[in-house]
This record gives sequence, structure tokens and C-alpha cells, in this order.
Amino acid sequence: ETNGETLKGALSQASAKAMEYHPYKTIQLESVVLDEAVPRWNISNALGIGWDYPSMLFFLFIGLLILLPAIFNYTNLSIARAIKRSKEIGIRKVVGAAKHQVKMQFIVETVVMMMLALAGSFILFVYLQQQFLDVVAAAEVLETSIRPSLVIVFVLFGLIIGVLSGIFPAVYFSKLNPVHSLKGGMRSGKLSVSGIKKGLFVFQVGLSLFFIIGVATIARQYQHVFNKNHGFEYAQVLTIPFNAQNKQVAMQELEKHPDVQAITSSSSLPGINMFDDVLVTPNDKDTLPVREVFIGEGFVKNMKMQLEWGNTDDLQLSTQNEEHVLVNEKFFKSIRVFERGFDTLRFTMADGRHARIIGVLKDINYETLSKKISPMVFRQSVDNSQYALLSLQSTDLPKTLTELEQIWQNIDQNVPFEASFLDTEIQRAYQFLTTQIKFFSYLGGLAVTIACLGLLGMVAYTTENRTKEIAIRKILGTTMTGLYLLLAKDFIKLIGLSALLAVPLAYFFYEKIFLYMLISQGLGLGVWEIVGSVLFLFSLGFAFIYWQTSKVAQANPATNLRTE
Repeated sequence: ETNGETLKGALSQASAKAMEYHPYKTIQLESVVLDEAVPRWNISNALGIGWDYPSMLFFLFIGLLILLPAIFNYTNLSIARAIKRSKEIGIRKVVGAAKHQVKMQFIVETVVMMMLALAGSFILFVYLQQQFLDVVAAAEVLETSIRPSLVIVFVLFGLIIGVLSGIFPAVYFSKLNPVHSLKGGMRSGKLSVSGIKKGLFVFQVGLSLFFIIGVATIARQYQHVFNKNHGFEYAQVLTIPFNAQNKQVAMQELEKHPDVQAITSSSSLPGINMFDDVLVTPNDKDTLPVREVFIGEGFVKNMKMQLEWGNTDDLQLSTQNEEHVLVNEKFFKSIRVFERGFDTLRFTMADGRHARIIGVLKDINYETLSKKISPMVFRQSVDNSQYALLSLQSTDLPKTLTELEQIWQNIDQNVPFEASFLDTEIQRAYQFLTTQIKFFSYLGGLAVTIACLGLLGMVAYTTENRTKEIAIRKILGTTMTGLYLLLAKDFIKLIGLSALLAVPLAYFFYEKIFLYMLISQGLGLGVWEIVGSVLFLFSLGFAFIYWQTSKVAQANPATNLRTE
């Protein structure tokens, strides 16, 4: 135990001592309170499991985007309902109701609806809680029990949302002139109800299209990740981590099994993220950060990697004075930017050994697609390898694995046999992507559902208000197609305006921000995702309009004309 000043002084001394070994770096040690260690975006290997702040803020922003159309949806429908109550509002004002009383009526009604919705949401939460946790990585560390404090927070949240949803209709209709209300006029100042409704509708439908494009885009990235040719062989490749046993002996014994077609080794698995760079020196003063991989004999051939130049035969001819290495195209392009007076095929490794490039590998995604391709150096060394890579050809995999485990136990019974297939390890490396895709898809589906309910509500309301008009037109001989086009044209214009506003915003957000953060080596936002999403939205609009128009048009016109 010590006080803060003593700890700070000790850390400063440790920082100064560390800088003696790294004179070209600035090292500063700081203390962090454990309850603040997670989530922290600027701490590596933090305690526990948690999202960093940027990710949390991002999904909080997405949640708010989903909440907004729900609020606007309710506001829009409230305005539509209130139009029918204009005479009621006028009469209430004539008999002496004050503005604040009219406001409170609308706000209280909205808050009551929010409380009922909150009760329903708790029921849905209990039902869907486990399904949600199943798609979240490390869900066992999340606290999702319903506590009294949580109930209080959400009740307050419901009150706030209720006030926000009801405040605009309340303020708007409290300002109406009672004479105009009794006559059916619905204008307050310079704002008309029709214009406000259209504005809310455009925003709501545009936000729905924004999410539809997002779901289509990330679904395309998901298919791309698991169908892409990563540039190396990963099917039927068994990986076995080395431990304390003799690596050369282990590989020789495993290679004797008839189902093992080839065997090699590597210090890191291809397709899995690497986290540490080493610095190589292309000349006497500059350094270049690269990824370093130690490989066994036959690695390039067994993994079916493509050489752009050179060969791998001379790797085993490395001497103490000069080590022969392979690099990728990115390394070769990066090293050529240094002074021309130096041999671009020679450089110095981080451990001081001189290296000469004898082959250039084609650039591949040696790490996950969320990482950019980095300069890489491949050095031949079984002793520095961490995994044995076995290319299998078997008609009975369980039997083969059992026999390989027995061989492993005969080598060293104290080392467990922890084999896994490379394609399985690659899938695990993309678990973050799968989780975020599912999470975003659920949120996007919820947003689209809310917007569809709003679209359906507005179509139903508009059709209901024009029941008598439809009946008269039908009596005068208007066809079903004519009635359909009559009701559809206004909504199609609004949906088209929504698309014009939403598509540029969606392109900028997904192409420049979201996909860059999620999977920088993905396909990006394609034209067909945009076109398909717009067509899907228009199809929904046509379907709702056709459904409501058919219900009214097929009714007896005389019955509709008698209905007030």
C-alpha cells in the first residue's frame, strides 16, 4: 500500500530507467484504477472483457437513430389522430380550456401510451433476453438482470420519451384558433399540418432506407469474408501448437502417418491477426515496421502461396553472415522508398542479422480482412515456430485424429494434444464480425419494422380520410387501377424524396466510416445494395397502398357515402 504521490514517483523512475534501453522512444508509465480499466480504448490486454468507448458510442448512436423514427412515427400518427379531434379542441377552447390544459391532455395521453409500451417491452425483454445474449461475444460477463434501479431508470426514460413524442402535437394544437378548428382548418401560424406530416414521413422513410442499405451491405461483406480466396490453403489443414517437446522430432513422427500429405510449421497461423511489429533497417539510419513470421521447410508450397519473383530453394542455404528471407510485395514496395544508393534486396533484421531477399510473395490477406496488408518477412526456422501445420487427406477424420493424438502422446505424454483445423481458427478470428453483423442486423430490422408500421399507419389514415372521395370516383366509373394510382402518387413522391436524401448519406456513412472500421479490406458499398434497397422500399410502399386501397375500393360505395 502506498499513497498516490509515492506511486507516481516510482513510476517516473521506472519510465526513466526504461528509456535508457530505448533512447529513441518516449516511455511514460501511469497508474489506472482497476474499475476504470475496462472499457479503455488506449490500453492493451485490459482486465476483463469489454467494448472500447468508440464501439459503445457507435452502437449508442445507432440505437438513437432507431429511437428517433419511433418517436416521429408516434408524433405523425398523433397528428393524424388529432386532426379528427380538431372540433373537440375548438369546443374545449370555446368553453374555457386554457392552452396549458390542451397541452397537458396530449402529453398525458402520450405518457400513458409510453408506460403501456414500456410494460410490453419488459415482457419482450424477458422473452428475448437469452436470444440476445447468444449472439453477443463473452455474454457471460454482462449483467442483464432486472433490478429496481434499472426499472426506475427505464420508467424515467419512458417519461422523457413520452414528453418528447407528445410535446409537438400538444404545442401545435394548443395554438389553433378555435373558430378555425370548428370549421376544420388546421393551420397554426405559418406551419400546416400537412407539411409537418410530410416532413416527418420523409425523415422516417429515409432513415428506414438508410438501415436497409446497411443490412444489405454488411450481409455482402459477410459473404465475401467466408467465400474469399485468402491466397493460401486452409481446407483440411490441421494445426497443432508446440509446447516443450522437440519440434523436429514431433514433425518427423507426425509425418509418418499415411494421411499426412505434407507437414510444415509457422510462428503464427495465416488468416489470424498478428499484434506485434518488428523494426528492420533498410539502410544505416531508417527503420521499417514489418510483420515477422518464422516458417518451416515447404511452408510456401504446402500452403499454396504464390511467388511473384525468386524461389524458396535457397532458404535452407542461410549462413551466419547472411540470412535468406522471403518478403511480400508490400515489403518490397515499402523498402524501395528509401535511398537509391542502397541495395534494396538487403536489409538488417531487428535482431541484428543481415538478410537478403531471395523471393517475393504475392500480397495476400495473411491477417483478417479487418487489417490492412502490412510489409512481411518470412524467415525459415522450425525452432522459432509455434505451430505444426499438417495437410491431411483422409476418408475418416475422427480415426485420423485419434491416431495422430496417439503419436503425439508417444512423443511426450505431458504435452496435451490440442489440434484444430485452420478453417475453424479463421472462423473464430471473424467472430467479432459475425457478432457485429448480427447485432446491426437486429437493430436494422427493428428500425425497418418501425418505419413500415409508420408507413402502413399513414397509408391507412390517408385512405380512410378519402373513403367518400373513393366511393364517388368509383360510382363515376374510375377503375381499380385509377384509384390505386390516385392514392399511390403522393406517397411515391415522398418515398422518392426520402431516397434522394438517404442514399448520399448512407453512401458516405457506410463507405467512408462504418465499413472502414468494421472490415477495411471488404468489398465496400456496391451499386446493387443501393438499387435493391430502394426497390425493396418502393415495393413495401406499393404493397401497403394496394392493400388499403383494395379494402376501401371493394366496399359498397353507398355504405361509404352514408358513413360520417
